[in-house]
Amino acid sequence: IDIETKNCSVSVDGIAVTDKFKTTSEKCVMSVRNSSAAAAVSVESASAKIELDSVTSELLEVKSAEEIDLVTVGCSFRNTDVTGKEGKIDFRNTPGGEKTAYDISSKSGTVTVDGVRAEGGFKKTPEESDALIKISAESAQITYTNTAPDETPDPGETPAPENNG
Repeated sequence: IDIETKNCSVSVDGIAVTDKFKTTSEKCVMSVRNSSAAAAVSVESASAKIELDSVTSELLEVKSAEEIDLVTVGCSFRNTDVTGKEGKIDFRNTPGGEKTAYDISSKSGTVTVDGVRAEGGFKKTPEESDALIKISAESAQITYTNTAPDETPDPGETPAPENNG
């Protein structure tokens, strides 16, 4: 699936794509639930509001030149590459592996990983890494919460967003 448009509003539930699900637009509002894409879920947009619930793919790639509002719940991506300027990036109940590398940063925003605020960002590079979670932003609030692969995700485990107001 490849969508190119000026403005898009996409809602998907219960599909399996054998290659990639890609949207390119100036403004994107997207909701994907209970779905999978073998190769990638990819969004490129100046302004993006994305909700992903129970989505699996080899790669999640989101590029937002301005505002980003990304929430994933119970999703599984082997690799993640998310960049944005400002807004909120929230990964909830995300299965992680021992060999997963992390590079999460927000220049003037906040980064919280597994309920702990990570001053200056969060980096972890295990030997023989087999996956990369890369999330970066200029001034976004980034929250990333892992779930062990054998745990059942519990939405109550996700810490409440901090109020920076």
